[in-house]
Amino acid sequence: MDLKNLLKNLHYQSRNIPENISIFGISSDSRNVRKGDLFIAVQGFEFDGHDFIDAAIKSGAVAVIAEKYNKKDEIPVILVENSRKVKPEIARRFYGNPDQAMDIIGITGTNGKTTVSFLLESILQTEGKNTGLLNTLCYRWGSKEITAHRTTPDSIEIYKYFQDMKNQGVTSVVMEVSSHALSLFRVEGLQFKAGIFTNISRDHLEFHDTMDDYADAKSKLFTLLRSDGVGVINGDDKYAEKMIKAANRRVVTVGQNPDNDYHLKEIHLTGDYSSFILGSYHTQIKLKTLLKGHFNILNCAAAAVAGIETGCDVKAVKKGIERIKKIPGRMEYLEAEKGFLVIVDYAHTPGAVENILSEVKKITHNRIIALFGCGGDRDKGKRPLMGKKAVTYADYTIVTTDNPRTEKPSSIIADIMKGIKKSNKVKVIEDRKQAIHYALDIAEKDDSVVILGKGHETYQEIGNQRYPFDDKKIVKEYLGL
Repeated sequence: MDLKNLLKNLHYQSRNIPENISIFGISSDSRNVRKGDLFIAVQGFEFDGHDFIDAAIKSGAVAVIAEKYNKKDEIPVILVENSRKVKPEIARRFYGNPDQAMDIIGITGTNGKTTVSFLLESILQTEGKNTGLLNTLCYRWGSKEITAHRTTPDSIEIYKYFQDMKNQGVTSVVMEVSSHALSLFRVEGLQFKAGIFTNISRDHLEFHDTMDDYADAKSKLFTLLRSDGVGVINGDDKYAEKMIKAANRRVVTVGQNPDNDYHLKEIHLTGDYSSFILGSYHTQIKLKTLLKGHFNILNCAAAAVAGIETGCDVKAVKKGIERIKKIPGRMEYLEAEKGFLVIVDYAHTPGAVENILSEVKKITHNRIIALFGCGGDRDKGKRPLMGKKAVTYADYTIVTTDNPRTEKPSSIIADIMKGIKKSNKVKVIEDRKQAIHYALDIAEKDDSVVILGKGHETYQEIGNQRYPFDDKKIVKEYLGL
């Protein structure tokens, strides 16, 4: 693609852009630059892309977009005010505006995003749509599936995936949109057919200074609705009004409060399935799900409303929800021969820990044994809060590691223990595998062992490395399942 076409109508300064210079690829990682590429230098949190401009040129970059560059120009250097913000528009143009050929539904919130994304994918497929999915677990469309490395991909990756989706006839895309993605312009310029807000509880305050800042970041999704778009808001959440005020288009609310546009009633939870009626001024729909827990009732309702509001037939909505039997790493059940239940879940926030343990309490006839840790290099303030929630709702708590990253596990555990007073009901085992084995060893008939924090993850981050580690696999191997 011609460089000048890529830069058309963008605000920039440049000293030497020759005519007819072709761009064959774009990258913001100098390690991935190939001959003929455009390199976009971005200021990161650990590294500054501007420090790698020379390396990118050496690897074959034929032009550079940057915020600063004081050396002699060997190739065209395009100076912009914010290269991170310019990057998604460059990616969109390079990959041929593929987003314009698809309906995109974005989901934001602290908890429930992944579950809602799988439910919506199922609803849309039942409706007969060719779908794409970008969520915390995977990126998939057609016959392709890629293990996700972050909740919302980098903007260059997004448009690369969108181009492939378009070529394979995808018409509807469901994607999780994280607060990081919204703050760091990864989805800048995208136009969403629908935006969904699930809830907000404490998380990511290592990145956002306050809860209000965190909520403000989430609310940006609702400024990106297209002209015929709709916002689907959890009206029961205390930050609902912030989302509604941010929305630039039509909004509907959903929740248990009868004042919501769609309200839930006649909720029934059994050991095998859950059901509820979703009512509004124009319809009453009875929905059934195999997903466990009251919080999944709310997830199903959000997905159902988004499906209805974007034109899906009610029959497709009902069948699409019923087709989902489980979500990987979300309240996954394993039954031991000794007669106790093991539940693996991704819960890694105070709110999520409370949700999962309070739901497990309803189905547990004996003790709840909770096992969890907290991630390193992340919000330290939530650690004691998670400890407090665990000992409040569990009969016995095992504190261990999660993904310590560059922090000392003992320091993370010490932070957790600040929120725990009932030390006689708590045991610290730093090694997570040993902790899981211990939990399984002490479990008795009718107990529930709830292993929290990592869920679907198949690795553990220690230092700057990832090592194989799968909670579910460890449980199965130890119990011979």
